[in-house]
Amino acid sequence: MSKLFKNIFVLLLPVCALVLELLPFSFPFVSVMGPNNRYKTSTSYWAPFYVMNVSGPITLILTVALIIFVVICGLILKKGHKYLFVVSVATAIMSLLAMLYSVIAWMDKFTVISVVIFLLLCGECLLVYFSYRKNK
Repeated sequence: MSKLFKNIFVLLLPVCALVLELLPFSFPFVSVMGPNNRYKTSTSYWAPFYVMNVSGPITLILTVALIIFVVICGLILKKGHKYLFVVSVATAIMSLLAMLYSVIAWMDKFTVISVVIFLLLCGECLLVYFSYRKNK
């Protein structure tokens, strides 16, 4: 497989994850209206920037940073792939934290899209690791 196809596949996964993160029903969100009044809904990863669970917006910001790193490291400079792997692992971990917070803290609010986003970002980690490692 040529280097151009590798770089396109490495760029394609975080772009797909970013599109899913911007959907309006991808992130479980609970707003507290009073001591006994909680409203549970789903929102975009960008929307809960003002609440306690900041792992969603951080995941979104890291996904955008990952896309920028892929373009700079993979397509322009053709080096710095260790940093690209570190950013992809950090993004996958934050995506896992966003998903686990919604499962652990609220027990009944869980979205399939957050699982797909996590799997896409884990696939990105594996793809970066296996496509840029040196053959020994």
